Amino acid sequence: AEILQLKGFQPDDAARAVHVFQEQKQNEVRRSVLAIGLKLKELSTEGKELIDRSKYLRASVWGKWQARAASIAWVKEIPAKSVLLPLGLRDEHTSFVAMLGLGKDAIRARNHRFVDEERKRYQLLMVNAKKQALTDEQQRALIVDEDNTLIVASAGSGKTSVIEAKYRYLVETGKANPGEILLLAYNKKSAKEIKDRI
Repeated sequence: AEILQLKGFQPDDAARAVHVFQEQKQNEVRRSVLAIGLKLKELSTEGKELIDRSKYLRASVWGKWQARAASIAWVKEIPAKSVLLPLGLRDEHTSFVAMLGLGKDAIRARNHRFVDEERKRYQLLMVNAKKQALTDEQQRALIVDEDNTLIVASAGSGKTSVIEAKYRYLVETGKANPGEILLLAYNKKSAKEIKDRI
């Protein structure tokens, strides 16, 4: 390394100052890489749990993960085998980058598979109070667990049956306790009908 003669510094003093400065910068880089590595590991683990768990993945939940992941999304520009990534983080990096690439269509397909599996697993719950099989759309309405669900249907199409069946599905699968569910009806007749069924 070339040492410049600084006014008031002897060459040995300047060399020591450069060495100290280089060590400080290396330590800063190490601390930054460690902090980013911890964040990468945390987000990668959380993302895997969201994708792998046997539960409907709400768009809002995945959106919150993506928003948090965006803070270090630039790491996808680092090649997986880069010397900047410690060996222990390379697998985390690869899965994190893959999860960043999951769009709405991939999450929709994942949820569609989940709904199909739940329909098979809980076939006995896919009936109305009269033990008649619910339609495919009605069964999907039981399982889909977005923050908001709008069901538009004509009179006599089975809305009350779906409400009653969804209640049973949530309680019997352990997804909710009876005291956590609020059922609303538009008139007394429907309210009584729902109350009698559950």
